[in-house]
Amino acid sequence: MFHEVKGKNITFDKNRTTAIWSPVQTGGLLFTEKPLTISDPVTLTLQGSGAVELGITQVDPGTLRGKVPESSSQLEKYHFLNDVKIHKRTCAMCIRVDEVAREVVSSYGGGQYKQGIDLNEQYWLVADVKYGAVDLKLDNSGNNHIRHLFSELCGGNIKVLNDPTAATSQTKSPAALCFYSEPVETQKQYVLHCSPKAYHGTIPGRYYVLMRYTNQSPLEFRRHNEDKFDILNQRESLSSSKPDWFQIEKFEKDDCAGNPIIVEFTGDSFIYKTASGKRSRQNCRANTDSEVWLVFELYGISARLEIINISNRHVVGGGCTNVSLTQGGNLAVTCIREETENDINNIPSNNSENDLTGSYTASGYNIPGPVRHPDLVTQAASQIDDPVSLEKAIQKNFTTLRDSFIVDEFIDNMFENEVITRTEFQQLELVCQQDKTKATKKVLMSLSLRPVSKKFIMTALEKTKQQFLAQYFFPEEEKE
Repeated sequence: MFHEVKGKNITFDKNRTTAIWSPVQTGGLLFTEKPLTISDPVTLTLQGSGAVELGITQVDPGTLRGKVPESSSQLEKYHFLNDVKIHKRTCAMCIRVDEVAREVVSSYGGGQYKQGIDLNEQYWLVADVKYGAVDLKLDNSGNNHIRHLFSELCGGNIKVLNDPTAATSQTKSPAALCFYSEPVETQKQYVLHCSPKAYHGTIPGRYYVLMRYTNQSPLEFRRHNEDKFDILNQRESLSSSKPDWFQIEKFEKDDCAGNPIIVEFTGDSFIYKTASGKRSRQNCRANTDSEVWLVFELYGISARLEIINISNRHVVGGGCTNVSLTQGGNLAVTCIREETENDINNIPSNNSENDLTGSYTASGYNIPGPVRHPDLVTQAASQIDDPVSLEKAIQKNFTTLRDSFIVDEFIDNMFENEVITRTEFQQLELVCQQDKTKATKKVLMSLSLRPVSKKFIMTALEKTKQQFLAQYFFPEEEKE
């Protein structure tokens, strides 16, 4: 299991075997130095990959010295405008005060997002970088040529540059560290089953797990590096310090989704095999006469940790043997068994975040022991160009979708685009002939339990003349 010491942006399941990336404490607040005016609209340009929420506040940022909240949700007199999720691109939006309509208007992507205001009050623009590597730039397009700047007071994960019209986020995934609960040992495999983790329905375009090691216990490491766990506790002496840790590997999208990541400790080095099949060795530079601890940084994923004792080798799952990587063998995890009709007939009727802890593979859901979700997925999440999670949207709008969603032809589109397997298709067709409501529920559960392509959903809805349902599958679109 994972150690109880963790960052504020990590949550555990009840058994502490799964660590989940949950960016709630962002430290990404950024303000304009001066309030918005009727005559001088502001153009804000974003560049990079991440998520940014825009809003306005009646709180003068100059009064927040030493008390900048961790996120916009904790800012007093704050009003939401819109949010933007970008991946390797640049976008610009114009924020202006409409005196006639008594509104602040944010124009972005062909749409306008409005917030009513009191013209007798002053309002400052707020940008809240939720996660990612994002550069922000203020431009001015008003007639008075007033130079808008960012306030020097900002969140702990934001840096205003020498040119105060520019700022950047510092850490892609702040306060997202966790540890294995015990020091590493030889003759054990440390197995990570990783799955993409959506933020407000959208899976980041890039996700990873960064694995390091240290001689410091979790308690000792946190004591020396408080800002790595809670950015509100950041101290100047710590922010510039270098932690006493060493990197094993940064497992990017293709190397952390699909099959498990396997790591072994030989006593003087770490040997690992990635989800994509790459093997490598990293010499241990820490003092191996002392305890060595594994440190994980998560970004856009959840990770379930399994420990396997290599010395207890035996045949598992009809042919997979537990052979150590140091001996050039295969992984010691259970083989994926084929789906059966009984599996499809027993699709779970509900789901929680704690259940989604396995790893997506081309054949199914790779979970040692009993298969809890045998209906998942025909495509690896890393092979989907625009993966989204519909879990929360479907749960929120379940009864509306149950009563309005016509799944007959939609099932054909799911099979054609490899969203479901042949066995699933045959079973859903049979259920659809017998009980359409039951079939609709099964399709909704199937879509909620796997990453799917946003483009596929929109196209399939259009082909089946059900575009009006897009607002229920993607409710967050109303805010973007």
